[in-house]
Amino acid sequence: MRLNEYADSLRALRRSLGLCWRAAPRELVQLTLLSAGMGAGPAFTLFLGKVVIDQTARIAESRSESGTLHHVLANPVLLWAVVGFLVAHVVLDTVETIQGFQVGAFRDKLEGSTTYLMYDKVAGFEDIALFEDPERLNILQLAEQSIPRIHQLATTVSNLMIGVFVLVPVVGLSFSLAWWVPIVIFATAMPSVLVQLGFERRAWNVEETLAGTTRSMRIRGQVLTSPEYAKEIRLFRLQPLLLAGWRTLFHDTFDHMQRVRRQGAVRVLAWSLVSGPGVGIPYAFVVLLAASGQFSLGDLALYAGIVFEVRRSLFILAGNGSSLHEIALASRAAFRLLDLEPTLVSRTPALPTSAVVSDAGKGLVVGGVTFAYPGSERPVLQQVDLEVRPGEMLVVVGENGAGKTTLAKLLCRLYDPQEGTITWNGHGIRSVDLNEWRDRIGVVNQDYARFPATMRENIGYGQLSGLDDDERVRAAAGKAGLLPAVAKLPRDLDTTLSKQLDHGIEPSGGQWQRIAIARALMRDDATEILIFDEPTAALDALAEHDILGILRSMAKGKATIVISHRLALARDATQILVMEHGRVIERGTHPELMAKSGVYHDMFTRQASSYVGLDSLPATEGALTDPRRRRLDRSSASLSDESSCPDCRVREREPGV
Repeated sequence: MRLNEYADSLRALRRSLGLCWRAAPRELVQLTLLSAGMGAGPAFTLFLGKVVIDQTARIAESRSESGTLHHVLANPVLLWAVVGFLVAHVVLDTVETIQGFQVGAFRDKLEGSTTYLMYDKVAGFEDIALFEDPERLNILQLAEQSIPRIHQLATTVSNLMIGVFVLVPVVGLSFSLAWWVPIVIFATAMPSVLVQLGFERRAWNVEETLAGTTRSMRIRGQVLTSPEYAKEIRLFRLQPLLLAGWRTLFHDTFDHMQRVRRQGAVRVLAWSLVSGPGVGIPYAFVVLLAASGQFSLGDLALYAGIVFEVRRSLFILAGNGSSLHEIALASRAAFRLLDLEPTLVSRTPALPTSAVVSDAGKGLVVGGVTFAYPGSERPVLQQVDLEVRPGEMLVVVGENGAGKTTLAKLLCRLYDPQEGTITWNGHGIRSVDLNEWRDRIGVVNQDYARFPATMRENIGYGQLSGLDDDERVRAAAGKAGLLPAVAKLPRDLDTTLSKQLDHGIEPSGGQWQRIAIARALMRDDATEILIFDEPTAALDALAEHDILGILRSMAKGKATIVISHRLALARDATQILVMEHGRVIERGTHPELMAKSGVYHDMFTRQASSYVGLDSLPATEGALTDPRRRRLDRSSASLSDESSCPDCRVREREPGV
């Protein structure tokens, strides 16, 4: 098992270094040359220091009548050694400064390259299992944690090169002192290095084990700091509970890591004591030789410095080697993400796309579909069948958790079912190019996106080819009833819709709903299938009436699927499916299902009983005499033939809609 871990780490290290080369080859070559200069510097300056000391000692011993300055000037070896010593330090300082700039450039390029690589991989998943499967979420979490560590490669690689270029010349000089000196220093230093590497491996294993806890802690932190939760957290005084939960998770993670750190620190310190004699013995040997007259004072300074430089370079290599090992362990998660294959694969169309479009009249057919989310054995959908043709509207109703939204995900091909087929115009959607398929679908999701971007972008993202087409964007906004709101924006379509960005504003919930509809309208000309998942969930009754009119207009000539637990559109449906626990338990038109007195009848009646019939309200009520009364009357007549309209409760109109 341990051998396999080391093999994985080595493979990850090789790939990490490959990332470095691909990200910044020029900077890496320049850094190598600069590191060679800096590495050779200590040995060169030690040698020049020996020359200066020896020549100075000779002048001091001569004690001739001529002045000291005369002897110094008359000694070219000493003069050149002093000049060389000074120049070497100036050059080393300059090289160190330049190297700092190069390390910064190398780090920035590596950061940009690896971060983009991760984003590109995540963006390349055509399905959404990566965001809904706990096992894959753990991989994503660990990969995100590994990115900062991979960015440390720039500094670590630079320091390792310096360590190598320091070590090589000083080891060569130490062999000239005695062949056994570098061997003793190496032998006594290696145990602590190996123990340190083992500690890094155990620490990363703990991080992998605690990935789920770390993710929970991060989610709690996001809840505390995100504006979408701010109001309810304060209204319900949830701060102490959330903070306590975060602290509990933090201390649990910290305690696990601290135990590993203590064990590692004790072992590393114990073996570090062994490395002390490894330096002391060679140093004592140099002092004895100097005292016996076999070495000059310059030799003493040179070889004493070399002994300590060997040890210093070893610790540079050990420390950065340990960091490199930690980076290799961390980068395994990043490469697991990069190697992860999506569960959904796009294929070339079995027939040209024109054949898919022109083969009209067959519509969308779902046959025997069964589906369970990745990592779960419990089916969310079981043996679901449905059919909807162009110009027809299918309304799927049911309680929360019935599988309605999951069905929408399958129709958009965000997942593929484990069993059954989904066909459009007689062709299985798995055999059609994924982008071609999605280009023909207009979707308004229940959890629609609120992009921190401009109004133009929030609408234009629905069809990127029309993003810069003012007329097209305004047309979509107009159909969604947004033009009055756009006219009031400080920068018209180019107003940023996010208070988290400079000069941004935050639209109301109803406005965001209209923006999502406008986004779907951007591709209205190419759309063949419409999927509305709770399209009026955030709207009041008056705004809902407007939106339902827009949706009916959008649905003309298209195969339309409306998913809702509110039944306002059920009256217009060609067919209604009632779902429960992932199965279709009833199907038919509104009159047919009402006549059956089954689940749909109960749902409709229960919703209707929650609202007050207009005729039963007091005639003195001011709200019944204004234009809103007439509007609600029209809404009631168009949506229901029952005595009370299920979705016409009189509520305050949401601001800005």
